[in-house]
Amino acid sequence: FKVSDEASLMECLNKPNTCELSQDVKISSRKNITNNVLIDLKGHSIMPDSNLALNAGFLQVERGARFTIIDTGGTGKISTGSSGRVWGAIELVGEVESDKPAELVVNSGTIEGYYYGIVGNGKRNNSRITINGGIIKALNGDSVGIYQPQIGKMEINGGDISGGTGIEIRSGDLVINGGVITGTYDTFTKTANKNGTTTNGVGLSVAQHTSKNEINVTINNGRFTGIYGVYEWNPHHNSPYNVNLKINNGEFKTTGSGGNAVYSENLTNFISSGKFNSDVSKYEKTKATIKYDIDNMGEVAKIEKNNFNYIFIFISLILVAILLFGYLKFKKKFLNS
Repeated sequence: FKVSDEASLMECLNKPNTCELSQDVKISSRKNITNNVLIDLKGHSIMPDSNLALNAGFLQVERGARFTIIDTGGTGKISTGSSGRVWGAIELVGEVESDKPAELVVNSGTIEGYYYGIVGNGKRNNSRITINGGIIKALNGDSVGIYQPQIGKMEINGGDISGGTGIEIRSGDLVINGGVITGTYDTFTKTANKNGTTTNGVGLSVAQHTSKNEINVTINNGRFTGIYGVYEWNPHHNSPYNVNLKINNGEFKTTGSGGNAVYSENLTNFISSGKFNSDVSKYEKTKATIKYDIDNMGEVAKIEKNNFNYIFIFISLILVAILLFGYLKFKKKFLNS
């Protein structure tokens, strides 16, 4: 199905379809995706016109729908533009089939929004976000590439995700298997926001909402960069605090003074392996294998640290001390004889 204007885009999005753009499309109102739709941007763009103003996403994926994005043209994008009149590119929300998730799959293409590339709604749960490739970014400094305040599942397998903070999760589950996640803001800020994001300058921010919904984050790989590569905190002093974080591998880099590759306000014993350019020893699990490149986080870490190494070094020092003591005792006895 060919999409060449706003009318044909609406027709594409409102029934099960496989569509491709034949030219750039400007839209004058928010569009809802209510079915399973795959769209190929083919190097073209979908953007709001200059009259549209929304403090939400201008493309909304409703529950029961699945929206898949590819771009065989290589330069295609879904973008709010930089005016700030429209806040987000794609939002997961809606009430069509509340027992089924709102699903978004990004395989290629660029998704960019002024405040949010992809955004959910804390009162609209049951979402699934899968990023296999492409570029997800927020354009303003005070922004986030992907913001998840709702109960949902997010899986990052690749792609380049960036914003003032790259990703902020406040409810639900997140598994990261790859990709580049970057907090671009050059100063770290945080605020206990009850209705929005809480950090800037962070690759991945983990900050439980006032809803107190459980958060589970597992990092198996990926590259995380910001004043803090990963930052976990409890902005609303929630109790009980049901937040779980696991770092099994990946590369983590702090880019500014006063930051850290990984910081956690509340959690310990969650790092099994990875490469870091600052000290994360207080978060290591027993038997963790940590690689440090303090200078520049190069591809090959310069120093490898394993907790077993401490035992080996300690025993070696004891043996050296015993041998030295024995030698000195023998020498004294020999000289006195």
